[in-house]
This record gives sequence, structure tokens and C-alpha cells, in this order.
Amino acid sequence: EIICFQEEIIDINTGYKVKLFVIEADTEIEDFSADEETDRKSEIKQVQIDWSYSKFRAYATFEYEGYKYYLRVDEPIDENYILGLVETLLP
Repeated sequence: EIICFQEEIIDINTGYKVKLFVIEADTEIEDFSADEETDRKSEIKQVQIDWSYSKFRAYATFEYEGYKYYLRVDEPIDENYILGLVETLLP
């Protein structure tokens, strides 16, 4: 049984390393809940995004249509980059 979908890419335009994890909304994975703490909130396309940014990592999480999405970007220069990624994921 699959409990998590994971994808890792390098953005050819920025060189950023992007990790995406998707799990069912009612599933908890300790690695995600304990690893990152978000300190900012935004709304994109009527979906609440919890996110954080530092010079070492940007992190965002949100729920959409029964799934939890987790995004991590290593060493981002632009703090809004992660929100742009979220926007591309939402229809």
C-alpha cells in the first residue's frame, strides 16, 4: 500500500532543489510533522498555505481535495518562490 508520493526535481531556471510529498489528509507521517515548523500563513486560490522561509530552506504545507502537500526548497534566494510553486500546483 502506498502511503506517500514523493518527487524531487531541480528547477532548471533557478537551480533550486525542490521536494514534493503528497499524503492522504487523514494520514500522519512523523517525519513531516516534527521536521518543520511554519510561522507564516497565506491564502492562494482559497486554500490556506502554512509556510516558512530562511536562507537555508523554504517550506510550505497545505491541504487540497483530501490530500496534504508538503514542499521543501533548499537554499532559496527569493522567499516568494515557494508560494509560486504552490500556486502552480493548485488548479
